[in-house]
Amino acid sequence: MSAAARARRAAGDRRPELLLVGLLALVGVLLWALVPTYPNYDAYYHLVWGRELLDGQAPTFEAYAAPTEHPLYLGVAALLTLLGPDADRALVLLTVLCHVAFTWGVYRLGAAVWDRRAGLAAALLAGSSFALLLYAARGYVDEPFLALVLWAAALESERSVRTEGAGRGRGGEKRVWALLIAAGLLRPEGWLLAGLYWLWTGPRLRTAPLVALASGSKVPEIAPATATAAPTPAMNASARLPILPSRGDPLSNSSRPRASGIAPRTRAPSGTSVPMTVAFSHGMTTLSTVTTVTKPATSPEKIYTAIR
Repeated sequence: MSAAARARRAAGDRRPELLLVGLLALVGVLLWALVPTYPNYDAYYHLVWGRELLDGQAPTFEAYAAPTEHPLYLGVAALLTLLGPDADRALVLLTVLCHVAFTWGVYRLGAAVWDRRAGLAAALLAGSSFALLLYAARGYVDEPFLALVLWAAALESERSVRTEGAGRGRGGEKRVWALLIAAGLLRPEGWLLAGLYWLWTGPRLRTAPLVALASGSKVPEIAPATATAAPTPAMNASARLPILPSRGDPLSNSSRPRASGIAPRTRAPSGTSVPMTVAFSHGMTTLSTVTTVTKPATSPEKIYTAIR
């Protein structure tokens, strides 16, 4: 099959997916219009700082109880303040659409590392999360950050599946780099993920630590105490404790009796390894869920008065 034919087939397979994503975006816009919500404390401060930038003033980052500034979010907020009094609602609409993009990215990631059913289940669970829906309704910076990170993981996973791992070690994909850099401008964890991606896509010398982490290393066994070791009070106290044969010794598989029907613990074969794509995607998804500590809620009208 030629490359053009494969491209047409892939576009045809994506058509139902695109229709579903469009429907989700439409539902999100309708909910945004019918159920008015307003940004959180941090988001309103970014709108205030954005108005200050457009007015040619230095943002008051050192103001009392000011939140942490996020460069890319500040730039977006500055542009939205051109809408005047509707800037806060426009910011909420943006985060709602980012939640739709995040849910789509979760589906693509799950479909790439497993299959479409797994991707659909993951998207349903992640997209219906009450905490994430609340983040979208309150304009949190975490929503666009998660969308960027999940799409970076999805694109890299699809590339690895498409090339069967041959693309690793060639510097990575430009789209993934762009998404991770944008994520770093939203939250500092993005730079950590970009650093891990740099290790992942670099020469074998750079990827060795990640390969060892993904494949798992041999767990060293705990050597029993020798007769020449000097006894300590803790050792003397533990020596007087009764031994329960039904539980067995957690430091050994065979030195002490076990209850019938309980099989001894075994270690995985030394050659067993985790697929690189799954390990990379799992690491990026896990790190991406780190969120900020929210500050006390403040009335939107009191903060947003400065930019009206």
